[in-house]
Amino acid sequence: MAASLYEEARPDLYEFMKTKNASHYHRLSGYGLEKDIRYCLEPDGANVLPLYVDGRLVVKAGV
Repeated sequence: MAASLYEEARPDLYEFMKTKNASHYHRLSGYGLEKDIRYCLEPDGANVLPLYVDGRLVVKAGV
């Protein structure tokens, strides 16, 4: 289900959230955070993959 929804939204995640009236979009845009929402929805923005292991964030090697 999640994969299907992502495939539908993938071309423009921001517009998908906006047109589907996502509560998170409305809440954050109410604070003027549209640029932040767009930034957070950009794929492959980091060259590391943090994992949560035993209560700590660790970097997965080889990413």
